[in-house]
Amino acid sequence: MIKKALFIIALFVLALTEDVDPEVQALCDIKNALNPYLWRDNVHSPCDMKAPCEYIFAGVVCDEENKHVVKLNLYTNGLRGNLPSSIVNLVHLQVLDMRGNQIFGTLPDLSALTQLETLDFSTTMIDSGVIPEWICNLKSLKHLGLGDTRRTGVFPSCLYKININTLNLADNLLEGSLQDFFNNYSTLQSFDISNNYKLSSINPSSILCKSSSTGLHHLILSNCNLEGTLENCANTTLTNLNTLDLSSNQLNGLIPFDFIKAVPLISLNLGSNKFEGKFSDISVETCDVSYNTLDCSSSTCGCTVGQNYNGYIPKYSTSKNAVIITFCILSAIGFIAVFGFFSYREYRKENTQEYHLISG
Repeated sequence: MIKKALFIIALFVLALTEDVDPEVQALCDIKNALNPYLWRDNVHSPCDMKAPCEYIFAGVVCDEENKHVVKLNLYTNGLRGNLPSSIVNLVHLQVLDMRGNQIFGTLPDLSALTQLETLDFSTTMIDSGVIPEWICNLKSLKHLGLGDTRRTGVFPSCLYKININTLNLADNLLEGSLQDFFNNYSTLQSFDISNNYKLSSINPSSILCKSSSTGLHHLILSNCNLEGTLENCANTTLTNLNTLDLSSNQLNGLIPFDFIKAVPLISLNLGSNKFEGKFSDISVETCDVSYNTLDCSSSTCGCTVGQNYNGYIPKYSTSKNAVIITFCILSAIGFIAVFGFFSYREYRKENTQEYHLISG
């Protein structure tokens, strides 16, 4: 009887001291450190689980056998705090999407997540600094999102050895040559590096006409120190391009109509440059050529034309409505001033007459 009791106690102690599953520990730490919004109303906590897929939590996707976590989609989920280092325990992760949260501190080294295909921390509040080179160890990576994360310095050359399809580096302070991306990446399908004004100035004609990224369909190069005239190449290699944004640069000369007609564009933005000349109608679903010095109207452009006037910089031009409103205000002020002047003169005249009558 005593032996049986001791055996039961031993089993109980063993159960208490049993190691927690590493993936469960990672999810528990994420819950405690970041408190995901969509996990707050669950009956259970990740910390209650014995196995990583025992309970269902929003944004947590398991494999078909429900044994391992393969996706963590916690974008815009109210995360706030430091990312726990135990996240590396999720070694089967294929997708880690943390966009649009408030994650502080330095990102832990995620090199252990060798099956990761998507890594996205765009629009978070992680510490500024260079792009960490441990990302180069993620050989399966297809999508990398570090937009609006205050990245500085140059893009790590070791990342060119990974066949990335989607790359978002927008709204950072990256330096170096934009041309390097197109010289080294032939697999890009979507590329956004807008608002990186520290990049060295280039003319994008070689990119638009001879890029090796022939599968590119989404290209955003707004505010990237592009300058010069665009080559009007009808035999471009970007035969799949449907989105092109070259706005807020220093491009000048004529619009490359042959290039535009040669690609299946759905969205085109050439606004806030120095393009000039006549603009012919083009069949692009969403089009913006505002703030240039083009000779066109909405009927001839087929685009949003904004303020396009020859002879002066349109950004500081006065709109027609503003002129009318200003004229009306000044006219009203003038009328009040004239009316007041004559009213005051009549008042003085009447007072003077009364004074003379009393004195006389």
